[in-house]
Amino acid sequence: MSLMGLPTELLDHLVQLTLTNGPRGGFEGIVGSCKLLHEVGKAHAQRYKKLCQFSSMRIGMGSTWPCVFEAIAREPLLGLYVETLDLRACNDQRGCGKEVVQLLLGDDRDRLQEMIGNSRWLALAGVDVQEWKTNVLTDDPNGVNNIYRAVFLLTLLPRLKTLTLTERCSRVQEEGKECKKVLDTLLELDHTASPRADSPLGQLERLCPFEPIEYSSNPLEGFEVADCFMALPSFKELHVSNLIAVEDYHTVETSGLYFKFDLPRSRRMLHEGIEELLAHMPYINSLRYTHATKWHGCEFDWNAGAFAAAVAEHCSGRLIKLALVLEELFGVVEQGIASLKEFEVLRDLEIDWNCFAAPPFGSDMSNPDDSRAWTLAQLPSLPDILPASVEHVTLVCTSNLDNIEPLRYLLRDATYLPQSRSFPALQSVQIKHSSTISDWVDRLDDADSKVKNQKTGRVPAQFLQSLLDATGFQYRYHPV
Repeated sequence: MSLMGLPTELLDHLVQLTLTNGPRGGFEGIVGSCKLLHEVGKAHAQRYKKLCQFSSMRIGMGSTWPCVFEAIAREPLLGLYVETLDLRACNDQRGCGKEVVQLLLGDDRDRLQEMIGNSRWLALAGVDVQEWKTNVLTDDPNGVNNIYRAVFLLTLLPRLKTLTLTERCSRVQEEGKECKKVLDTLLELDHTASPRADSPLGQLERLCPFEPIEYSSNPLEGFEVADCFMALPSFKELHVSNLIAVEDYHTVETSGLYFKFDLPRSRRMLHEGIEELLAHMPYINSLRYTHATKWHGCEFDWNAGAFAAAVAEHCSGRLIKLALVLEELFGVVEQGIASLKEFEVLRDLEIDWNCFAAPPFGSDMSNPDDSRAWTLAQLPSLPDILPASVEHVTLVCTSNLDNIEPLRYLLRDATYLPQSRSFPALQSVQIKHSSTISDWVDRLDDADSKVKNQKTGRVPAQFLQSLLDATGFQYRYHPV
């Protein structure tokens, strides 16, 4: 018997089964395959449309917690559709101190209590279910209940791919030890090679910032929470900001501003620190790092060559995207990057050209001590740096080191790049900077030039323009 020969009731059941597969589970494909299934699917189209509205969910800025729990209590499939969850504002529940209780009276409240009581994940963690019911369904002026709500919500989201944590999650060990038990249970299950299809966090790919970017904050206080997600088999991207993981003479332990990797005190970070971080991310394939000297002088100078070498040692065979950008550097680049050819599968590269403008890593020279012995003329050219796999290259300068001279030397042998057999996958090279070409030329002639740490000669505007014309490179002005 063909599919079209099946009873309508059975076809209706098959269509409903596709609803359990989430927003990409095939509902649209099956109801669009023929007129008969299209007619059968009409009865479920509105439900599917409403479920898809929850694919991206943000908690906070109003009465969102009550609304989410009301929806979960009424629609058992809702959790299967959430792929993105943002908890940054979940503690901002202005005007809804009693709304959870008020909204969840009667059937909705009973259903949610039943969901908590029947949760296999709470049972596996061995926690007090009654305590969870109390914390999820009532409001605490200290906001501890929001940690319980966030963790319980995570147990309902087996297809979650992107998670932005709340700042309060950084206090989970002090304020929500029962929550830590449940979170640890979920992560232990998902560390297995073949996690259950309905296992929460089993498809988590990326973790986004969860602390404010400000000088007075202590963002690394919560990094222990982020750390536990890094070994998930599905994990691909970690977005963090405002981090300090450096022990140098500018940073003291009592400042509360830095995160301690378990490194010997005699070792300076920054390349050692990135090694420790990447050791917790065995499946990483994309890395973007922006370097900035902190307000109190931390990382005044930076060894870009050592940093790139440390990254290459841990994941050169996995990274397909790499970005190394200087945002603000008050000191100098101590040693530069001599080659990126170790990154054998790299496709997209974005890099500040000042990362190359220093004695090469591994040599016995270093800026500023050897700035006279080493000159920009010793820079390798771009073809000698790039891996053969690269497809898109973006050379940038958006920092205070607004210097065209390194670019001039990097591109001296690059005119044949687009036709080179050494780079069969290369599709584009872009040049982005924070000044116009004429600004550069004027500044190089100016006695008060902002160009630092190098003696620069005049760079005619025609040089860069003719180079762009010859290579087919793209030019972009990038205001900052």
